[in-house]
Amino acid sequence: MNPRLTSLLSLLSLFAATACSSGGGSGDSGAESAAISTDPVLAADLQQVQQAINDAQPGDTVLIGAGQFAGRLVVRKPLILVGEGAQTVLTGAPGLPAAAIEVRSTVGVEVRNVTVSAPHGGVRVRDCEDVLVLGVVATQCGDAGIEVRESIGVTVRDCDATDNADAGVRIREASADVFVEDCLASGNLDHGVLVRDAIGVSLRTSVLRENVGSGVRLRDSSGVTVFDNDILNNLEYGVRIENTPVDVTLLPLENQISGNVQGNVYEEQ
Repeated sequence: MNPRLTSLLSLLSLFAATACSSGGGSGDSGAESAAISTDPVLAADLQQVQQAINDAQPGDTVLIGAGQFAGRLVVRKPLILVGEGAQTVLTGAPGLPAAAIEVRSTVGVEVRNVTVSAPHGGVRVRDCEDVLVLGVVATQCGDAGIEVRESIGVTVRDCDATDNADAGVRIREASADVFVEDCLASGNLDHGVLVRDAIGVSLRTSVLRENVGSGVRLRDSSGVTVFDNDILNNLEYGVRIENTPVDVTLLPLENQISGNVQGNVYEEQ
């Protein structure tokens, strides 16, 4: 047997034994969780990763090995999807106007430690509940780096959204209870973080700098908290507000806002 295949099978057995003994995962607390590896030597393209997702049971962990994967992933069940950070790169599908990773119509998904650089969107969470996006790098995407639409209870934490052709992080379409924490949004051709038609959004301890639009754009939303962020050197405003109740006098006190070309805080009347 191929030595690499033997090693991988041994590793899979160890993962499965560990997962079953811990009973972890995003599914029911009593369910067993398997770990499925998608080593790029054995899975030469993203179709193999998608097949692993399709075959996984709710609560399983799908591990994507180091490599560059062309294509689109769709997750429609409670899973934990884990890459190897900068070593796991998803490049999307040139002919398909959709995000490289689409989490759609499900509950309890985690996307961890992947890099996305795609001709369209990076990571999109749509019509979902209880989703964690952690340690994702979305860079040089043709649309928003990370997008949340029509979803409830989404956390975007410790992610970088840089040099994308639209917003770094975009939250919209009646999304609610969305938390953006410890993130970087820099060099995007639109806003660093765009919140539109959303309820209960918290943006905290993040760096929003050098975007072509504003660092933060709030529009037609409510229950928005902007606290303890560095909002610096954006080409439009630091924080731009329209039809969103925010205490503009507190924003400069609770955040570091400086160097923004058109002004630090602007509220449209």
